Amino acid sequence: MNRLCRWLNSLKLAHIFSFLLVLGFVVHMAAVVLLRMHPTINFAEMEKIARSLAQHGTFANPFSMPTGPTAHHAPVYPLLLSLIFRAFGYGTAAAYAMAAMNISFAALQCALLPVLTEVAKVRRVVGVAAGLFGALVPFRIKREIRWETTLSALAIVVLALLTTRWWQTTRPSRSYTFFLGLAWGAGMLCCPPLLLVFLLLLLFFGVSAWKRKQPQWLLTVAIAALGMAVAVSPWTIRNYRALGGLVFVRSNFGIELDLSYHPGAHASFADNLSIGFPNNYYHQQHPWANNEVAEKVRQIGELEFNRQRRRRAIDWIRANPRDFAKLTLERVFFFWFMQPQSQPLKALLLVPWSLLAAAGLWRALRRRLALGSILLCLWIAYPFIYYFMQADARYHYPIDWTLALLAFYLLFGDPRTPTGGQEISEVSENLDRSLGG
Repeated sequence: MNRLCRWLNSLKLAHIFSFLLVLGFVVHMAAVVLLRMHPTINFAEMEKIARSLAQHGTFANPFSMPTGPTAHHAPVYPLLLSLIFRAFGYGTAAAYAMAAMNISFAALQCALLPVLTEVAKVRRVVGVAAGLFGALVPFRIKREIRWETTLSALAIVVLALLTTRWWQTTRPSRSYTFFLGLAWGAGMLCCPPLLLVFLLLLLFFGVSAWKRKQPQWLLTVAIAALGMAVAVSPWTIRNYRALGGLVFVRSNFGIELDLSYHPGAHASFADNLSIGFPNNYYHQQHPWANNEVAEKVRQIGELEFNRQRRRRAIDWIRANPRDFAKLTLERVFFFWFMQPQSQPLKALLLVPWSLLAAAGLWRALRRRLALGSILLCLWIAYPFIYYFMQADARYHYPIDWTLALLAFYLLFGDPRTPTGGQEISEVSENLDRSLGG
């Protein structure tokens, strides 16, 4: 192991990054071809918004009929998808371009893991092993080629990297702190659940800085929050003008809560979608599938429609507390360990893998690693909203990389071992100078 570590430390970090980037892209694209997946454009809400952007330049019409402006989806991924539609149309070429874009995000995610461990002062072998695992084992390839999950995962890796460096700085500069807040706000425009992660991180950082009697810690927290608010404000202002009310990134919580808690509800999205098709609750009550429901959205507006659906779901929850508890506990289990009926072997393998990662997180926290505190916040806050939504494997994908990183940290990591070279120091110094730190 020591010989391997010395060899990895002798390599340039840029070369490792480039190798993992190419390897991840080639392997994941090869999986698409060899498994004969044949990507297609399925026009659900996200794709319909992208089509509206491509054809009319409006963020609108996610449902079965035109309903006007929308905030049903976070804006970044539909915007990127609309560029593909403009360039390639809506057929096979566009589907493969979408798959290639998503796989590029996945490959970047793998390539950045050694950079993250370098910044976190963890042995380089941990990041390389996690990056190789992600590049060589595309076990969620079906989720990668269509959904926005790879973009969300990439955003979270980048934010973990930036936040680790910020957390480890004794006196983070105001400019870098503001930049970090901007980055988190941009991440929320890709993945809205990051709001809870960001707030918990600020709380953890504030308590830690207060205990260390770090000067001006409250100002530091306020500057980071201001940066986040600045990043999301253009989209918030647009939503207020277009929809007539305040919306933080997405407006669809009411719909999703109603589809998750109702008479005959199942814990998973797949069951709610397929059992009883086409006369099940999902297809009768979702405006994507039912013209009459979509017409109601058009008449009363997206925000009021979601308010009504949220009230209906809450009324059901109050009337059925046992069913609510059962569905929620099932979704907690499915989030971390998958639904065993759908893919029993994968679900079985995920149990020890997740437990190994949990042990790695415990070790990182005992060693007082900044990255350990950041990943703890991610594990606590990111999945919270999904515990109350129809379970689907794609919701876990953005933090899959943390399992690999923490599992390999348990096996190979030792923060007392020096990392490879002066490269990260030089990067940090250049970033400080560019941000005025």
